[in-house]
Amino acid sequence: PEVLALARMLPGPILDFGCGSGALIAELRNSGTEARGIELDIPEIRRSLKSDVKFAITLYNGKFPLNLPARAFKSVFCSEVLEHIPDARSAVKEISRLASEQAIFTVPDISAIPTGFRHSLVPWHLLEGTHVNFFNQTSLHQLLRSFFGKIEFGRIGACAINDSQVFTSLVAFCRK
Repeated sequence: PEVLALARMLPGPILDFGCGSGALIAELRNSGTEARGIELDIPEIRRSLKSDVKFAITLYNGKFPLNLPARAFKSVFCSEVLEHIPDARSAVKEISRLASEQAIFTVPDISAIPTGFRHSLVPWHLLEGTHVNFFNQTSLHQLLRSFFGKIEFGRIGACAINDSQVFTSLVAFCRK
């Protein structure tokens, strides 16, 4: 619900960058927002695509630039994807090229680890085996600031660990 609420904040047309099976695209399109997706062309993804939005998803080989025109979307939504891309800077550059107005990024917030550590717990998603990048607010800001003029931060994924509350994901609200 938190991710859907974030995506609904954006004006369409929206590109869901790293859309997986297309669940978010289906929700957005069902509520009247023009939305398309981009995802890696791998067998697991092809098999998982939702039939009702398959036409709105472009599969690609993981290389940039994408075969899409600059400023093709008012907004780009990139949720829990940058941590999986070895060249995150190139991905952000491409997202900036495709967005005419704004983008929202969510990434696991590695700064939650020290809080969990004192309780001998770490939220599982922070250390998922396919993560190649790790972000806190400072490092995410450093990555985004070359491509966006205004960046504001929030957090989602509240998680209670004994007497402490942590948020598992950072949200960056970016404007051109």
